[in-house]
Amino acid sequence: MIQEVKINYYKNLVFIILTTLFLFVFYKLRNLFLDDAYITLTYSKNLFFFNKPYYNINDKIQGNGQTSIIWMLIQTSFFYFKSISPIILNKTIGLFLYIIIILKILIHLKTKNILLNFYIFFLLIFYTYWAALNISHGLETFFYSFILLFFLIYSKSSKSWIFIFILPFIRPDAIIISFFNIIQIRKFDKLSIKKIVAFSLSIIGYLLYQNYYYDVIIPLPFILKTIYEFSQAKILNFLFYVGLFLPVLIYSLINFKTKLFFYLPLFFYLFYYSFFVDEVMNIFDRYTFPLLAYSIYFLLYEDISSYFKKFKILFIISLISIFYFMKNFNKEQDYIENNYYSLMVNGPIKIGKLLNQLKFEDNKSLNIATSDAGAIAYFSNSNCYDTWGLNNATLLLTKKETNWWNYLNYLKKSELDYIILISTDYNKYVPKLDFENKIYKFYKLDDKKLIYKSNTTKNYVYFIYKVKSND
Repeated sequence: MIQEVKINYYKNLVFIILTTLFLFVFYKLRNLFLDDAYITLTYSKNLFFFNKPYYNINDKIQGNGQTSIIWMLIQTSFFYFKSISPIILNKTIGLFLYIIIILKILIHLKTKNILLNFYIFFLLIFYTYWAALNISHGLETFFYSFILLFFLIYSKSSKSWIFIFILPFIRPDAIIISFFNIIQIRKFDKLSIKKIVAFSLSIIGYLLYQNYYYDVIIPLPFILKTIYEFSQAKILNFLFYVGLFLPVLIYSLINFKTKLFFYLPLFFYLFYYSFFVDEVMNIFDRYTFPLLAYSIYFLLYEDISSYFKKFKILFIISLISIFYFMKNFNKEQDYIENNYYSLMVNGPIKIGKLLNQLKFEDNKSLNIATSDAGAIAYFSNSNCYDTWGLNNATLLLTKKETNWWNYLNYLKKSELDYIILISTDYNKYVPKLDFENKIYKFYKLDDKKLIYKSNTTKNYVYFIYKVKSND
């Protein structure tokens, strides 16, 4: 009885420490909402008001620029609450989900090994900090990590087929997790059949959704951000991630007969995210963050007492990696707080609100070309043409093919009212992006009216040009 009271005391203390850390970081970043998070909000808003899950409802060729159908649908419901900001709702749900996860972890935590508990404590500190940072992206990343953790926990339960069905609608690449769960099936009982049916229906349902609403089946982020890069920096980052997950990876290899397929998606994602996904806007390593669910599951639901005693060195290497990433994330947080937040407020958010005002003055819907596709589109309530191509299938495909004639003529036919470019100099336009330089020359913007220059950061200045629709 006394021992149980002590355990509960320590668990309560850990809960207080973790939630305090989370709330501290959460509060520091309370006003932050990254530009990419506004992209999903724009899709949700257009679905709510126009019944179309599009970024720009006027595009002739539609592509899907966001990757979480379910989170988009959840956010769509936010617009019923007109008096509450969707951003506040976003962050409030994030806090609620985090508390559920931590309570679930602490309730199930049973190991009595002091050193192992020490490792678990630091991993949970790391998880808490990383989670609080990632919620500033909007909840798409954190929501995926939440569902992934509970899928791992209940992967053998009678309800596991539900997770298998919804995973692709939370993140398309999560189909890998469902696939490896299916191929573990050794006997065809009632649950196995449900899993296979759910897996098949999820693929068919996802493809039908993509085919019905969009002209390009593959989500645009997968086309835009697919790379093949084995640079020194990427290899180093990959090695530190291997170090972070090393206890899980080696455990699955040692127990390959029963555990390898279960943990195999972790191997796949570490390699895939490290070398085949562009790092643009991968702030706080949001692609990899959900994978920490595998470490949490491993520590709580695997019998690792003897494994820990034999392979303490693996856990030490993991701790070294944790401190490495904590240091990097702390630097990134400083940049976000001291630079990026100011850039967002004085750049895309301010520009979006300015364009929304111009829309009312011109008494018409505006057509705008911009490479920062989130807050500008969301706050301007205009038809935005994403010149990166993340939310525009035509611009993305022509850019990937370096077919600049079609790329520029598509913009010409879009009858743009305003073009927003990014300059590395405040006094004159000095292009930061190659395709924006092509737009500048094509439209001969040196002769056009410059209506606004943002005073954001020294090397990141927004230039807004007025373009006559009949040019």
